[in-house]
Amino acid sequence: MVQRSPDADRRADEPRSIDVVIVEDRPTDAELMVLRLQEEELEPTWRRVETGEALTAALQDRPDLVLSDWSLPRFGGLEALEIVRAHDPDLPFIIVSGSVGEEAAIDALHRGADDYVLKDRLGRLGPAVRRALEAARLRSERRRAVDQLAFQASILASVRDAVIVTDRDGIIRYWNDGATAVFGYAAAEMVGRPMISTSSSHGPALEAAAASGAGGPGVSGMSPMRHKDGRELWIDASTATLADDAGQVLGVISVSRDVTEHRRLELERERLATAIEQAHEAVVITDTEARIQYVNPAFERISGYGRDEVMGQNPRILQSGAHSRSFYQAMWSALTAGEAWVTEFTNRRKDGSTYHERAHISPIRDPEGAIASYVAVKHDVTRERELEEAASRHARERALIADTLARLPTGRAVDETAEAICRQVVSLSDIAAVAIVRFDHQRRAMPVAFVTTDGTAQPQRPLSLARSRHLHTRALEGPWVETWAQGPAAQPYRALHAELGTTALAEVPIRHAGDLVGMLAAFSAMPDGVLRLTNTLPALAEVADLTGVVLGASLAERMSSGRLHGRIQAVIEQGAFHPVFQPIVDLESSGVVGFEALTRFDDGARPNVAFADAWSVGLGPALELATLAAAVGGAAALPPGGWLSVNVSPRLIEAEPGLGEVLAAAGRPIVVEVTEHETIADYGALRTAIRSLGGDVRLAVDDAGAGAANFAHIVDLRPDFVKLDIGLVRGINHDTGRQALVVGMRHFAQTAGCRLVAEGIETRAEADMLVSLGADLGQGYLFGRPSPADHWAAGSVTAP
Repeated sequence: MVQRSPDADRRADEPRSIDVVIVEDRPTDAELMVLRLQEEELEPTWRRVETGEALTAALQDRPDLVLSDWSLPRFGGLEALEIVRAHDPDLPFIIVSGSVGEEAAIDALHRGADDYVLKDRLGRLGPAVRRALEAARLRSERRRAVDQLAFQASILASVRDAVIVTDRDGIIRYWNDGATAVFGYAAAEMVGRPMISTSSSHGPALEAAAASGAGGPGVSGMSPMRHKDGRELWIDASTATLADDAGQVLGVISVSRDVTEHRRLELERERLATAIEQAHEAVVITDTEARIQYVNPAFERISGYGRDEVMGQNPRILQSGAHSRSFYQAMWSALTAGEAWVTEFTNRRKDGSTYHERAHISPIRDPEGAIASYVAVKHDVTRERELEEAASRHARERALIADTLARLPTGRAVDETAEAICRQVVSLSDIAAVAIVRFDHQRRAMPVAFVTTDGTAQPQRPLSLARSRHLHTRALEGPWVETWAQGPAAQPYRALHAELGTTALAEVPIRHAGDLVGMLAAFSAMPDGVLRLTNTLPALAEVADLTGVVLGASLAERMSSGRLHGRIQAVIEQGAFHPVFQPIVDLESSGVVGFEALTRFDDGARPNVAFADAWSVGLGPALELATLAAAVGGAAALPPGGWLSVNVSPRLIEAEPGLGEVLAAAGRPIVVEVTEHETIADYGALRTAIRSLGGDVRLAVDDAGAGAANFAHIVDLRPDFVKLDIGLVRGINHDTGRQALVVGMRHFAQTAGCRLVAEGIETRAEADMLVSLGADLGQGYLFGRPSPADHWAAGSVTAP
């Protein structure tokens, strides 16, 4: 039963205007019909017609009602009914006649008339008209609804999505062709079956509607379902409840789409994104302008930059400067041409450290084939390169050890062999200096050889007792590497390490028969010197073991103070040494102006090592006086007129009152060369001691320009001569830096009132360059090697 709304009831009680066509040959009868309609509160607008043609014409004005007599002179009611139904099947048609029989009336009703009223009972006309009008309205609405449903059904049948309608019990009532295409079932197979057998989306929608007690929005989402052939489908379904005007739930309509392929692609993209996010390799995507659009966590971990820091940036923020501009130009030329580029970068992290990565960079094209972006997949190969470098370094180090074994001099003194080993080790990369140190009986450390990276051998100066014992204690525990700490001002190698820029040192014990006899020390001037020396430590340990095999016995022998003291005492008592003399010449004339006395020990020991050993066992003064006496005595055979230069330690000058008598016996001017076997603590006391030696004794400062004798010596001692070290003179004709230093020294000497003596001159080119720079005196192999006095006896000496 269809319920009428209150508005419909109210409209029924109100007067209603209707347009009426009356088929009647009697005007009075027509007027009576109109009067009856008016009495029923209907307000007719009417016209009367008598023929079929007139009726047809009147119907063009779309009347609301047709009242027709059954029998007219030239026209009949049945004919009028046919004309009306042909024009409009729903237009109300009522027969109003006084002569129609019951059978004819029933036939008319069957043919489509809405009702019939006898003229003698026109009281029924009003209600009959109202019923006919309402029935026509309902027929029209039903027809429109049917047409609309047919139209909607045609649309639903044509869509590709699955459209399914169920009643409130979940029974399928509609199944379109799209549903057949999606699920494989025909409508005949599914209509009348429960929807739960195909979809899980209708149940929640019905439950939600039942809970709310009314229709409305349903549920949407993606869920797995089964095709008729058994394969799994992914369906994206949107469901909504259907309700009548009173809000009562009638059922559910769902629109579903097969998204299986979309789901597969989506899962593939998710897997790819997850793989990229979790990949060990760094992934960088840029646009065509090289602006970074994406980086994965591996990029953040390797580079140190966060994702937010690099988005929109150019990858050049990683450049370390290791690659040329042409390198990047070649890369971008290939990429913009659509070619992939495989290379290895040395890049810089956010913290400033460098790293190596192997990169594969490819253009990404859009569906039209144009380059839309670039992707780089980069593998951090820093560790691999470090291992390769380490392997290469280890190979070089082992080759060095083998070469050291091959080059070791046979039958040479300990210090010569030690120096040969140091020269080999210092050739390793990243090493600025190498020393072999021995320990004496007091655990004092004394370098046996000390060579810097340029191959220059440094003077051997004993370390302080405190430092020596610290090193001895540490060496008992094994090798170590530490940051270099500049020691006190009295540290004998302080100036040298400052010049080298030492940053770290490695110490490796040298053992003999299980006992600690010395150390191999290596110094680095690199910023990361500790790391570099740590990497080199295994090679240094092998060299230390080699040194222990070759020199261990000799170092152990020196370590015994009693034996060392006895050996030096025997040298003094037996006079196991002899003087040699090297001429000092005027550089312009090459005339000899004096000789330097040097000591040679019969056992081949180096003088600086022998004197240091003597001082270490308390025999330094005795050995120095003995060798000075031998030099003064031997100088008697030299040509007269020139001066005699002798090397004297500051301690001997200050502590030995008999030194003046030894020097006075020379019978010629004496030049005392102050060596730097130990630090000068009191320059004033030393000047006083030198003046006490006599008026014919002059002073020279040795090793100027080598770091051994600094300007403080020259300023505070005010010497008569300054001797330029061999390291400054050697190759001076090719080195503008050394030339500038000599010019400076010459200017300083002139200002201080002293003269320059250049040591170690071996070539005429060096001598000529020194003359041009203002040096006036020199000595070296060019003018004569150190030789006994009788070798020079036949020569002449130019007055200085």
